Amino acid sequence: MGRLAAHVLLDAVATFDSSRPDDDAGEVLDLAVARLGEMGCVTATFDDATDTATVDASPLVGGTAVLINALVQRIVSLTGRSREEVMHQKREIIDQSISRGDGRLVSNSPPTI
Repeated sequence: MGRLAAHVLLDAVATFDSSRPDDDAGEVLDLAVARLGEMGCVTATFDDATDTATVDASPLVGGTAVLINALVQRIVSLTGRSREEVMHQKREIIDQSISRGDGRLVSNSPPTI
């Protein structure tokens, strides 16, 4: 399941068009999230006896971690930068690209590697 999640995430990236208005960027991500839900990459259960909801996103997190790790390693090998430097730069991209309130994309401009 994690493998499929990573493929859906790559599909979302492949269809992402930075020339589209920022408002449209969320639509591409919404489609990817819907597909991840359909595949069962994120599941939720509710236990009536304990009145407890449980969400399991393990396949999504696992596939994402594998994908991000491979991309970071590739950047390290291509640029000669340290892994720590690359990770720091990617954190800056996250902070610049995603709003802190609702997690939605703030800008769909391509980030600098």
